Amino acid sequence: KTDASSGTTTTESTTKVTDAEGNEVSTTVTTETTTADNTTTVETATTNADGTAEYATSTTTASGSVTATTTEVAASGKVTITTESTSGKTSTEATYTQASASKKEVTVKDLDTTKKTAAIPATVKAVDKDGNPTTYKVTKVAAGAMKGNKTVTKVTVGKNITTIGKNAFKGDSKLKTISINAKTLKTVGKNAFSGIAKKATITLSGTAKQVKAATKLIQKSGIAKTVTIKKAK
Repeated sequence: KTDASSGTTTTESTTKVTDAEGNEVSTTVTTETTTADNTTTVETATTNADGTAEYATSTTTASGSVTATTTEVAASGKVTITTESTSGKTSTEATYTQASASKKEVTVKDLDTTKKTAAIPATVKAVDKDGNPTTYKVTKVAAGAMKGNKTVTKVTVGKNITTIGKNAFKGDSKLKTISINAKTLKTVGKNAFSGIAKKATITLSGTAKQVKAATKLIQKSGIAKTVTIKKAK
């Protein structure tokens, strides 16, 4: 259908899959919307008989930039979220996992970018097990989450991060500027910052006491003496 006043066109379709006995295995509802400025958004919702589900949203602009979010729901109700964005020759992809279906908190497991700057967000927007829009707090950086990246030079760590896993940024040889919220940081895994740029600077926000505690955590994890750790102004 087309909305003449806004120039928006929307189409919707439903696909059902059955097994050999005729039992319904899955149902997928697809909605595609194109606006007057040639931005197209495709939303799919697939629910399966085994209790799992997948919800995906992808938006493509007239210039060719793409942003996409996919939420996979396990039978337990826990979600795995994948976000992707592409613009020109640069792209960023991240995966977030939920440890407990009862908590709206996730861990960033994999973060891959070809950009020079990257951000681990404070929150990520997706859906819950029933497909309802939900905002999840990003509270942990998994072990090896950004290990071996040879492009990024600056990383901002979200304000809700309590744990940075071992080897999280290990070998990111061009990484020279890192910002972290010391107020929430409680754990830094072994070699989390090993192998970053020799003269990198890690800036910590928070009170003097919080910054002191976070500095000890980072130093204890194993970091080059040439790296500067300082309190944010």
